[in-house]
Amino acid sequence: IYNVLISDNYADTSSFNGISSFGGGLFLISSSPSINYSIITNNNASFVGGGLCAVAGSSPTISHSNFVNNSALAGNEIFAGFDDESAFSNGLGIVSVENSIIYNNRIFDDPDDTIMDTTYMYLDIVGSPNITYSFVSDGYDGEGNIGTTPYFCDLDNGDLTLAANSPLLGSGENGSNIGAFGVGCDPITTSLEYGGIVPKEFILHHNYPNPFNPLTTVRYDLPEEGFISIIIYDMMGRVVKTLVNGSQTAGFKTIQWNATDDRNEPVSAGLYIYRLQAGEFRQTKKMVLVK
Repeated sequence: IYNVLISDNYADTSSFNGISSFGGGLFLISSSPSINYSIITNNNASFVGGGLCAVAGSSPTISHSNFVNNSALAGNEIFAGFDDESAFSNGLGIVSVENSIIYNNRIFDDPDDTIMDTTYMYLDIVGSPNITYSFVSDGYDGEGNIGTTPYFCDLDNGDLTLAANSPLLGSGENGSNIGAFGVGCDPITTSLEYGGIVPKEFILHHNYPNPFNPLTTVRYDLPEEGFISIIIYDMMGRVVKTLVNGSQTAGFKTIQWNATDDRNEPVSAGLYIYRLQAGEFRQTKKMVLVK
């Protein structure tokens, strides 16, 4: 599979036991293709593997490809089987990924905690694929992997080319670029205001580390002074912790969360949602607490 766009597909079934709910973009069963310089984006699976589901000993090799904003109940981007090899896994997939982008800023729309152990729910990667020299938005252990801001030229409009100052340029194996594209726009720079360097736009970054226990750091960029809030919610939409609620100056900001609620009591393991609101700007991301 070379230089192919796989997008806007949907795998659904009325029963989660049916295989038609596996693999929104690609469903591999006892299959081992090579996937190169391809884009798998905006696909959905009602159960597992929004972008890719590889099971029953499938061993695809993936390089210089982008998995972006796919969604599923487990394994938004890549599902390679549950670690316990339960009935749903059909055997673990042996997935190898290098020099690729795995980026997700979506949340599954219809959570149901009765379907499976919440250990696997909403994670971008489920299973144990071998990922190296890649950008993974939620972080992933592996040689050469990075999780910093990628600087896509225009992600909101589907432009996944890289700005001239993207850290993904030259960070792949043997000095290659990470992802399917090279430079597509000028450097994304900051502007001089308030006597110093400040961001050009509001951005809520992925927390790091993620998953975490018990401490994680949230980074966010404020291009102007104003009243902002950063609130953590559970999957039922209930407020867990208010991290920020007040006026702040422009700049590059960080704040830590120690996995406690507003009463300073420890919270349980699971998926949490955190939201930045500044005026009319809102952005939401997800984090996973493990214990």
